[in-house]
Amino acid sequence: GVAELRGVLASGLGDGRVVFGMTQCHGGGFHELGIPRDRAAPRTWFSGVPPASATANGAGIRLRVAGFTATDQASPAAGCDADPDPERWAGYERFLPENLFGIDLMSGQAKGRQAASLAEAHESATLVDHTIDKPRSTSEHYLESWARLIETDLAKTLQVTQPVHEAVAKFERAVNGGRVGVTDSRMRERQEQFARFTQQLAQQVPDARELLLTGTRAQLEAVINGRERSGRGGGGRRRSTSELRRTWTDTLRPAWKTAVHAGDVNGLKGAALAFEKHLLKLEDDGRDFLFPRGGDALLNEMYWSSGYATPARFDRSKGEAVTRWGAQRRARIVEWAKASNDPQLRAAGEKIGPGPMFVEAPVEPMSRKTAAERVLFYRRVLAAWEFLITMNAGEALSEL
Repeated sequence: GVAELRGVLASGLGDGRVVFGMTQCHGGGFHELGIPRDRAAPRTWFSGVPPASATANGAGIRLRVAGFTATDQASPAAGCDADPDPERWAGYERFLPENLFGIDLMSGQAKGRQAASLAEAHESATLVDHTIDKPRSTSEHYLESWARLIETDLAKTLQVTQPVHEAVAKFERAVNGGRVGVTDSRMRERQEQFARFTQQLAQQVPDARELLLTGTRAQLEAVINGRERSGRGGGGRRRSTSELRRTWTDTLRPAWKTAVHAGDVNGLKGAALAFEKHLLKLEDDGRDFLFPRGGDALLNEMYWSSGYATPARFDRSKGEAVTRWGAQRRARIVEWAKASNDPQLRAAGEKIGPGPMFVEAPVEPMSRKTAAERVLFYRRVLAAWEFLITMNAGEALSEL
């Protein structure tokens, strides 16, 4: 975890300067190895009693640690869906090291020029990453935390001085319109980099081009929060899958769940039985394991439940039982249904069929949602930077 690694670094590992690249889900939390999560505003920014959250002590361990992550601390990354097919394996977890070392990770062959730094590799990886990733640097994570303070505290209290009030309004205009008045050479470099990222996103998601280049904050958030109608129609295959899914959820699954919990499924016992009960519980909560898109949902549960994720405590018999059941699950359920005395269950089993463990799905293009999330992040980062310059926040700019 972040706190554990921070403690090890503080005790001397990597004494000096540490630069990292984290490609895993929720990796954004590792930006807080060297900086506290929240910012504290100077009391001189307030004309009255400030909110406690705005001036909370932001002190903590200051380590010389910074780097790059595939996404923020709240989101999954494409690395969670690693694919052994070189034509399908995409995402920051592949592109960052490939650009850093200049090799194809699948073949070991040369692939372009080796990057001079992690920063250069990060930019090259971000430009080609069309997955759910939301790549970011520690300096951007730091600035976003200032944006969060501005949005949640400074913009919502009347107890700020007039200069702060004006700077907050300027921040809001910058986020809404995507334009800042650049007065710092490093900020200009980052603005130009974000412009390259945004132009690439506009090419990857052509139907969102105008949204990404000129959309307001409200329009971007409507896409991010799912309030925008997608307008994409469903094909015959999708309708067919939906029909099979209804047969499973309405007819076969309820009877199957009852039989599993009653212990009435021949041959289903031990670790495999426990795993099936676990899957049924997750399905009760809305997950889909019989008709997953791409199959990763079931594969991930097999990985974690089998124990392969923790080699030191791995139980081979349990691991084999869980993975074997996961691979055979659909076929075994259909076989059980076909042997039933209930004609409805037999018909449901025939209709669903054993099928493959999962169906290969095509590599999905960049979504409007992810593109909008990235662009709004860029805007908030630059607007927060402009805010700090406007307020002549020397200490915060020095840390940046």
